[in-house]
Amino acid sequence: MEYHRKGKKRAGPSTEAQREPSPAHSDAHTPRDDSTSGRQYAQLGGGAQTPLRQTPPVDQQSILLTTLQTLTSLVQSMV
Repeated sequence: MEYHRKGKKRAGPSTEAQREPSPAHSDAHTPRDDSTSGRQYAQLGGGAQTPLRQTPPVDQQSILLTTLQTLTSLVQSMV
């Protein structure tokens, strides 16, 4: 019983110690994440599709329809 308590106490600070440098790493990777997210949006909006998969597909269809309408209107205005 005492070993389990000591093990939990030891594991607690170690997990906290692991969590402390992780924000520093995330801060260091923040500009890189922004650039990669921009590339994902350029490909197919990969970053934007992940939350949409959790929502019903009707939202995806409405977004696709609005994008198609805007693209067609832009093409017609250019011609």
